[in-house]
Amino acid sequence: TYYLQKAGNFKKAQEVYDRMIAKYPTEFTFYYPASNMALEMKNFTQARSYIEKAVEFAYGDNKIRSQERALKVAMSEIKETKDNSTKTRLKTAIEQSEKFSSDFKKPEGLQVRSANYIKKLNKTIEEAKTLL
Repeated sequence: TYYLQKAGNFKKAQEVYDRMIAKYPTEFTFYYPASNMALEMKNFTQARSYIEKAVEFAYGDNKIRSQERALKVAMSEIKETKDNSTKTRLKTAIEQSEKFSSDFKKPEGLQVRSANYIKKLNKTIEEAKTLL
């Protein structure tokens, strides 16, 4: 699907995502890139729907990455559509991201990339706040 998307064949890529999501409805792996594609197409409603599922079903580092992507979807939307509902969605995404970041417990004694993902999430939170 990645190469279909990069080649601009969004319709075929969407068909593949739809089939895979139907077959594996609780698998993060398909929601995350489908959200990226929807965002690239500026289909914010679909991007939000996919990334919400990615956040719900992801775990570990992918959960952190999905949370940051959810915030980026809201940030992209407010850059295009500056209305009250979009502003409310961005505020909610910021609040959810801040809670997620503060609740995150870094595994003890391990050098894992999770800390880097949390730093990136926190940086994105600060960037998002400038859009309000």
